[in-house]
Amino acid sequence: MEIAGLIPMLTKILPLVSTASGLYGSYENAQQQNKVRGILDNPAKFQNYAAGYTRPLSAGLTQGVANATQGYAAERGLAESPALEQTLYAQAIAPYIQQNQQMGQQEALQSLGLMANGAGTVPGAGDQLTSGLDALTQWYQSQQALKNAQNAPPVPNQTPHPPPPPTKDQIP
Repeated sequence: MEIAGLIPMLTKILPLVSTASGLYGSYENAQQQNKVRGILDNPAKFQNYAAGYTRPLSAGLTQGVANATQGYAAERGLAESPALEQTLYAQAIAPYIQQNQQMGQQEALQSLGLMANGAGTVPGAGDQLTSGLDALTQWYQSQQALKNAQNAPPVPNQTPHPPPPPTKDQIP
């Protein structure tokens, strides 16, 4: 078969291939959206998903916090109580655990395609989302200012006081 004879057949087949490719892409996109929606609609599922992206704290960090906590407890004479020392350790390590969990959640959102470069923005939302949030923030602030003004104590009447009576030296 000649190439010239294939051209009419290819012109009929290429639109079908293009349409099939588009349909498959739409199907894959819908599957991904359903997966993301399924994870984000259930907080427990999201926490489990994000836990896979959360790294354990380093041994050096946990040991350093434990040593600092023991020193703090010893300085104040609290080293005698293991329960109190454990409470102090839990309070000291909590910010590190929280930061670690937040980083895991950010990485999980990035893996789902919901955060662009870790900046906390949803791709594609662009200026519409930003302007909408700005408008909402301005409205909320104006409502708070109005509420604060209504709840403020009344300002005393600012009428001027009458002048004091003249002294004996001022009377002619």
